[in-house]
Amino acid sequence: MLKQTADLIAGFGEIGTIIIMALALLQCLFGYKFMKSWTLLIGFLIGFIAAYNIALRFIPTPILYPALIAFLAGVLVAAIAYLVYPVGVFLFAGFVVDLALLMIVPTPDTQLLELLIYIVAGVLFVIAGLLCARYRRPVVIVVTAIAGAIVAMNQINKLGLGVNVSNYILLAITAGLCALGILVQFLTTMKEGKQEKEKKEKKEEKRRESARRRAKRRGDNVRFDTPADDGYAGSQPTTGGQSYPGPANYPTQEGAAYTDYSGSDSPTDGSGN
Repeated sequence: MLKQTADLIAGFGEIGTIIIMALALLQCLFGYKFMKSWTLLIGFLIGFIAAYNIALRFIPTPILYPALIAFLAGVLVAAIAYLVYPVGVFLFAGFVVDLALLMIVPTPDTQLLELLIYIVAGVLFVIAGLLCARYRRPVVIVVTAIAGAIVAMNQINKLGLGVNVSNYILLAITAGLCALGILVQFLTTMKEGKQEKEKKEKKEEKRRESARRRAKRRGDNVRFDTPADDGYAGSQPTTGGQSYPGPANYPTQEGAAYTDYSGSDSPTDGSGN
């Protein structure tokens, strides 16, 4: 499947390489800024590539049928990723990480090696998706900057441009592009970060308020009308939400000790009558 995906990307030729390079640079510098648009695009790519590779196994010819099935699947996944934002973030993060992995790992020549790379890619997909869903802004910025820089430099190196440079220089340029992308994204998304923080705080406050209301409802049948130092030890539970008065409300005879007859409907003088 990895080989088929790589062949599909390479099949677009030099124009496809330039398009991928441009998208990778945009992702590196503005990955979080245009998050909704990226989820739409990457949702389509995930649906298209997955459906295309699966359809080729069952409908190898004519090529139009697998392409049509892939297009419809891409539209469906794109709609889900765009409308269900957490799903879109998960798919987006996993895809960009796996795409970067695909660019730096040579095409496997054995099924065992392909299976191993596929397992690693799947694990990275899930980890990146969960991290981005949990810590959205910082993780999305770092992931898109690094993955975008790797993919962009890979495509630039593939084009050649008539310049021969060593791998160390390419690595240094990639690292510099990663740092630039992270810096630019953090600076240009400060407002979004503040809004996201305020939204989380409001959500947390609503959660606390709901917890307080639930606790209050659970305690409706318990009253604490009597102070702790008035002769009672602890609170006095009642039925039906009604509380009986404390000792100060019960008349007693001089010198007679007060006795709590909570089961009685009327105060007594301590004699039991």
